[in-house]
Amino acid sequence: MTGNEPQNSVRFTLGKKERLKKRKGFELLFAEGKRFRNGSLSVIYTFDYPPEYLTHYCMVAFGVSRRKFKRAHDRNRIKRLLREAFRLQKHLIYTPLEQSGRNLVLMINYMPHELSGYEQVEADTIELLKRLAARV
Repeated sequence: MTGNEPQNSVRFTLGKKERLKKRKGFELLFAEGKRFRNGSLSVIYTFDYPPEYLTHYCMVAFGVSRRKFKRAHDRNRIKRLLREAFRLQKHLIYTPLEQSGRNLVLMINYMPHELSGYEQVEADTIELLKRLAARV
């Protein structure tokens, strides 16, 4: 931050604390999470996660099926696109979460069998985050 931004501005980064990494965290998410699909993305999410597993009020993970994309470089590229789209659009979900005082843990999965461009991934991510914000 340069000091010119307002106090409550969202930084366009995706730090280590914002990523879901621990096995127990994934187990709880898959056991208790709700699911929906939006365009090329599906999401598993849960609100009001137990605080002992949280490092941030909104934690996210990204997934791509090994069955659909055999080559690791294809899976890595898609995850890179997902991370970038989420990083730039996360303010759509962060603002409602901050206002409500709730926390959110989610996993975004890429569903199609073919690679798509960044524009499509970004559009689907925006729609997904708007749907989640409406559920806060």
